[in-house]
Amino acid sequence: MNVLNILNNLFVRLQRWKQGIPAGSAHLYNWLATRLLEESYSYVVKDIDKEKIDKILEIDHGPGRLLIELAMKNTYDLLIGIDISKAMAYIARRNFICKKVYGSLNSVVADAHMMPFRNKFFDLIVSTGTLYHIRNPAVFFRECIRVVKDGALLGYMSYHMMFQMMNYHYLLKT
Repeated sequence: MNVLNILNNLFVRLQRWKQGIPAGSAHLYNWLATRLLEESYSYVVKDIDKEKIDKILEIDHGPGRLLIELAMKNTYDLLIGIDISKAMAYIARRNFICKKVYGSLNSVVADAHMMPFRNKFFDLIVSTGTLYHIRNPAVFFRECIRVVKDGALLGYMSYHMMFQMMNYHYLLKT
């Protein structure tokens, strides 16, 4: 069992118990897991660049590394991330400031089952490794379909523990 698998199991249990990663665990996740996953975000950004997209929502943004990479390209009208963890949202904002992209994007503390956004607002919803945290996938996907424009995409990146590889794909097109 590798380190990422152990961390993943620990964080899933903590997040389900606490409804968001607590502060100490959030700082550990920012420090360790992002170093293991950060390289994979470039694949997601390349894939997103192939599409005509103005407004992007990242669900469960964690420390905000993917949002930072997107903001540094400076080609999107609106970048918003949501996370249920107040500690993660704080860390993400701090990372945004450190990378000098704070004014280019937003972080919102919210539950992905009840997103505080207008209907049919986003061109793309992206998520990296979130599905195993979702309490009620049917409600989650209905909410995603509600906030994404008709014809828009929902992209998802997962980490395959058994094969030690990343996989990014589009789950659905509305």
